[in-house]
Amino acid sequence: MTEATMRRGPDGSGIWCSGHVGFGHTLLRDSPGSDGEHQPCTLDGKVWVTADARIDGRAELISALRAAGRQLATDATAAELILHAYYAFGESFLQHLIGDFAFALWDGRKALLLCARDHFGVRPFFYAKTDNAFIFGTELDAVLEHPSVSTQLNEHAIGDFLLFNAFLNPEFSIYRDVRRLPPASRIHLTREACRVSRYWQIPAREEIHYSDYAECVERFQEVFARAVNDRAQTPRVAVELSGGMDSTSIAAVLATGAQARGRTVSAHTISCEGLVGDPEPRYARMVALHLGVPIVVQESQQYALFERIDQPEFVTQEPQGYPLLAAHYDRFSAISASGTRVLLTGQGGDAVFGGASPDSLESQQPAHALRRLVEMYRHVRQTGTLRGLGLREALMTTLGRPTDRHPDFPDWIDADFARRTDLHDRWRAGWKIIDNAIGIQRQLSSPLHYPSLFSDYEVLRLPLVVRHPYFDVRLMTFLLHLADTVTTGKKLLRDAMRGKLPEEIRLRPKIGMLGDPVRARFTTGKLCIPMERRLTLVGGIFVDPDRYERAFARYLGGKGSKSTWTSYHMGSPIALNVWLTQRTSHKLQRGYL
Repeated sequence: MTEATMRRGPDGSGIWCSGHVGFGHTLLRDSPGSDGEHQPCTLDGKVWVTADARIDGRAELISALRAAGRQLATDATAAELILHAYYAFGESFLQHLIGDFAFALWDGRKALLLCARDHFGVRPFFYAKTDNAFIFGTELDAVLEHPSVSTQLNEHAIGDFLLFNAFLNPEFSIYRDVRRLPPASRIHLTREACRVSRYWQIPAREEIHYSDYAECVERFQEVFARAVNDRAQTPRVAVELSGGMDSTSIAAVLATGAQARGRTVSAHTISCEGLVGDPEPRYARMVALHLGVPIVVQESQQYALFERIDQPEFVTQEPQGYPLLAAHYDRFSAISASGTRVLLTGQGGDAVFGGASPDSLESQQPAHALRRLVEMYRHVRQTGTLRGLGLREALMTTLGRPTDRHPDFPDWIDADFARRTDLHDRWRAGWKIIDNAIGIQRQLSSPLHYPSLFSDYEVLRLPLVVRHPYFDVRLMTFLLHLADTVTTGKKLLRDAMRGKLPEEIRLRPKIGMLGDPVRARFTTGKLCIPMERRLTLVGGIFVDPDRYERAFARYLGGKGSKSTWTSYHMGSPIALNVWLTQRTSHKLQRGYL
């Protein structure tokens, strides 16, 4: 099982066993204290932990631990901090931990196993419970190494993947016997029982109005800088850079004082200029020049869909809807080869600046109407305009969003498969989730928005950790306390970046890509799999081949041309077939079906 994780953790390994309990760990040195880190870790031989963890707010946590009587060094590793917190606060210790983490802790005194996953599910955690064993790991393939874990597929998960490229149930994996621990959840395991529960919920909105808007901007700058810098405590850090506000703001924080911190920053951008109208590379270059950060632009038009899928390093643990893994691999390999172990992204910016939840917008109570009028007055007084109030979104929510904009259920799904997995009901449920994902709470808790995004970034398991500063508990909590007029249109972020980013970037409205690069590849034949090989393993089981070919021809003829979602949807049967072919070719497991 430990050997199955070596690809991601090449800097050392360790195994500890005691009776019926065993922990294995492989190490990637990417955070404070990791140079001297050894795991599995213990402080006294009685309580052990194995952790994929980065703990934020270290100074505050160490102060609280010392106040609770714990003696520990300022440079304690993340695993040591977890152990000290458990000793200091007992089973409520998770209330004191923030950051990106997945870990298992064994208390031999109580014969108790505690497992936990971070608040947003950035780090993965899989587990399987059989008749006489509990198996867990941050790598799904490690769990599958145990002989008692079946590799039979989860048909409901396959249906979700074909419909949405994601799973409706946050506990699903593609395998029937293997579960995911949901975000912000823990496992409490004894000989008598196994309980899974949440230890944290996204807090309710409780607005705090700053009498001085400048004070609000200053406070945001502090919280945002901590979210970025806590994720960049390494000599070399890369940032995924586009021309929008989210990633460029992160780059601006990284570049500020980089030399004093002994930090080397590089920027990396994907260009689709040769395929579609893509203005992002020009804006990204502008920002990199302004910040004095070297930039690498990857020209993606040279890559075909599903290129190099026959190579062993492209075998993924679960089906992967992204058809350009070759470009993904080359970019991440180049970053890793430069000695960089950490990449920051701007993902999540749209969610944390998502404004009010629909619950408050839909309320017709006089108090809510009065509050909204007060917000409008403050906004107009500060900005001199009604723009940025989110009135269009509020109106759409109040009147009810049209349901006829949804695509039809795909007729190429095999009818028997659809019946036995209730796919029509799951289709309706999925679109209801998508429609209702308005506001920060619902976007961050939607199983179709962000959980799969984190694993997509690290799907090839290269020695590179991807971090997302907008998924920071402190930042998100701060923004939840602000009025919509401050967050809508990312007003606060734009004001905080005044003087730090070029004005052309800071005032630039959010504009999507002027085309669909996946569709462009499909329609120009940049697909590495001929039609006769696209459905060899899924045809007649999950997909009706004849109906799919007709639907694919309609897609090439322009149906759904304005939606990038359509491209990924049409590619999902091919992606599933690719994955099944890879797994059976490169890793001969027991029967899948």
